[in-house]
Amino acid sequence: VCSSDLWSKFRGAARVIAVDNVAHRLDMARRIGEADEVINFDECDVNERLMELVPGGPDVCIDAAGYRFPKTFKHKLQHALKLETDALDIVTEMIFAVRKAGKVVLIGDYFGFGNQFPIGQFMEKGLTMRGGQAFVQKYWHQLLDVIRTGQIDLSPFVTHRMNFDQLPEAWKLFSEYTPGMIKIAIKTPFAAQVPQAMMGARSAGTSSIPSTSVTPSSM
Repeated sequence: VCSSDLWSKFRGAARVIAVDNVAHRLDMARRIGEADEVINFDECDVNERLMELVPGGPDVCIDAAGYRFPKTFKHKLQHALKLETDALDIVTEMIFAVRKAGKVVLIGDYFGFGNQFPIGQFMEKGLTMRGGQAFVQKYWHQLLDVIRTGQIDLSPFVTHRMNFDQLPEAWKLFSEYTPGMIKIAIKTPFAAQVPQAMMGARSAGTSSIPSTSVTPSSM
């Protein structure tokens, strides 16, 4: 959620709303990801709350979670019985929440099939859906330059630093969603000293965030 929020702001979003149910991730989304509002989906109906905050719906909804997190009983049951590989609760929420002619973006991972896709709502609202995580080979030079010049600071995302021989411990921290953990930087025995500029120090440059009317929601 945090990185989606931060990059949305960098690319011109005027307002970002982060959705999660873990307190420390919501706090990080506000402090590090620069989210304007946060929604805890355990405490309210996400779509009703979004309609209060953004009448008509956000321009863009981004799923940064993926297939592993069924929320409703029907998808929990189908997931457990292997009647579907991918739970579509978050996708469904986004399709109902986003404004007419809006955009739905999937950067959380999906790999198979899901049931009860709201195709009627998707078609009638005239929505556009895009998927994929990153075309790394195409964009990494451009993105690295953004970090080097200090236009965006990614260093707060690195909450843990570990050596290569600590990979099992690192994976345990990651897979158990350890509170306070976002990203773990792994250093190999052959790694050179990383320049401070590559770690995203703001002192290397000035943050530049253009202003537009885009209102994404990272769900």
